[in-house]
Amino acid sequence: DAAAAAAAASENPRAINFASPDEGIPTVLMVIGANGMGKTTTIGKLSRRLRVEGEQKVLLAACDTFRAAAVEQLEMWAERAEVDIVKPLQDTEKPSTVLFRALEKAKEEKYDVLIIDTSGRLSNNYALNEELKKMRRVVNKAIDRDPHDTLLVVDASIGRNAVDQAQTWQEEVGVSGVIITKLDGTARAGYVVGMTRDLGLPVKLIGVGEKIDDLQDFDPPAFVDALLGYDAEASAALQKRLDTTMARAAPPVAAEVPAPPLVAEAVTSGGDNPRALAPLGEKKKKKKKKKKK
Repeated sequence: DAAAAAAAASENPRAINFASPDEGIPTVLMVIGANGMGKTTTIGKLSRRLRVEGEQKVLLAACDTFRAAAVEQLEMWAERAEVDIVKPLQDTEKPSTVLFRALEKAKEEKYDVLIIDTSGRLSNNYALNEELKKMRRVVNKAIDRDPHDTLLVVDASIGRNAVDQAQTWQEEVGVSGVIITKLDGTARAGYVVGMTRDLGLPVKLIGVGEKIDDLQDFDPPAFVDALLGYDAEASAALQKRLDTTMARAAPPVAAEVPAPPLVAEAVTSGGDNPRALAPLGEKKKKKKKKKKK
């Protein structure tokens, strides 16, 4: 439920931040990123996870009015995820106006989560960054706080450029987490190490395919294994072969040779046995014969 999700987010920086029940407002998630990163697709997958796994009532805000067919694409994903959507009433409607209507609907109709789709942009696009700032102000005015999460979507293949983009957006509009897409290909997103170390941004989700359920929580150990090409089964098989080789190469253990019968009898008999061996360092005492008077 919402309380458990909020508690989990406070303990785990990689969890999505949800509104606490005490706030009495919907959770607001703003999703940003450059064109072609898989932002709209990720929103569709995330909304389905929230509806199915979290049993949340989800509303999408189609605020990408810049890219052609962006609204239609998000509407298609809303249908697939079986969630509601607020769209522009006309082509000239501003993103902040669409967002205002979505916020009002989310509050009035008691939605649990509102996910905001934004126009794809480069991090140095001044006009579009100013638009993002205005949208954040609209959110702040509606719910008396900034979005609970501002999630940056980045492609696994863009390399170090992802860190530069994240740094710029973090300074301009604030970024609270990262979603990495297209990890089902050959790219391994090694830039994650620098992003988390230099910027302190947690990776929260990863996209691993085109299907609607191909959005997973980020697992750092599994990510490092994949980054280094580590395979648990192959490693176990290699260790088994190594153990077998070492066992064959080890020198044979010498068999214990039994003592000759005479020595064994002498050692174990003792007493008056004339053949008994004296203890080491001692000489056998000879019995003196008594002289007859």
